[in-house]
Amino acid sequence: MPATEVNKTDAINWMQTCQARGLTDILTPMQDAIATLESDESTALPYVFLLTDGAVENGREICLFLKSEARVKTRIMTLGIGGNCNNYFLMMAAQVGRGFCEIALGSDRIYPQMTHLLEMANVPVLTDVGLDLPGVDQCEIYPFPVPDF
Repeated sequence: MPATEVNKTDAINWMQTCQARGLTDILTPMQDAIATLESDESTALPYVFLLTDGAVENGREICLFLKSEARVKTRIMTLGIGGNCNNYFLMMAAQVGRGFCEIALGSDRIYPQMTHLLEMANVPVLTDVGLDLPGVDQCEIYPFPVPDF
């Protein structure tokens, strides 16, 4: 729409009738993104960036999906914006997703913390690390899987 005074006033009036109510579905788009990235045969390490300003009701279900076999190579980077985020969920999703988490409590922190996440995604990662122990038939490796370097 053109930015006429009437349209701007209408937009402001409409926004004042909107109320945050949650219920944003994060799991479905995350599943779709990861399925697309995991099916790509390129050697690039794929990342999903989750930016949110709210709480997540099904955080446990999302983390269980991220731990499942459906996500092998995709890394999860999370950025929480504001004080209403479920910081614990965002940290757990990043940890389970072998990525990083940032929390921006003020709007002045969004840019530097997003920049930090992008810089972390740009660092080379050694993946699929394994151990070969000659003469050892069976052993327990901790942590398992061996983390990326």
